[in-house]
Amino acid sequence: MPEMPVAKDLKTTVNQSPQKVVVLYFTAEYCMYCQALDRDVLGPVMRSGEYAEIANFLRLQHDEPETKLTDFDGSLVSNRDLIQRYQVNVTPTLIYLGPNGHEVAPPLIGFLTVDFYGAYLDQSLKDGRAQLFSKTN
Repeated sequence: MPEMPVAKDLKTTVNQSPQKVVVLYFTAEYCMYCQALDRDVLGPVMRSGEYAEIANFLRLQHDEPETKLTDFDGSLVSNRDLIQRYQVNVTPTLIYLGPNGHEVAPPLIGFLTVDFYGAYLDQSLKDGRAQLFSKTN
């Protein structure tokens, strides 16, 4: 099963596929809702490859704030920097970003039930893509 890759180099990710929405998935080891989201929604989505053409899903550990990664501009940042930038107070949270690191759709915060989550995910990716392609870069 294709596991969601950990966010390590956002600049390279967007350079390789600037037309894709970057979905940062803020998760934590202790988060039961994250485990349910992984099992019931994101795991199946990653396995199906349903969004492979339009989105890069990257996992970011909220509970590992000191972990370093390369930001969209090539600078070195920590998970904490991104948690603060995108004001992520709850796990799980999905943030939808364009190639410059700006949000292109409202975040999906929390996870209670699988019922509508897939529809919300779909809509957020549609909105994000519309935003990406409406920008004249």
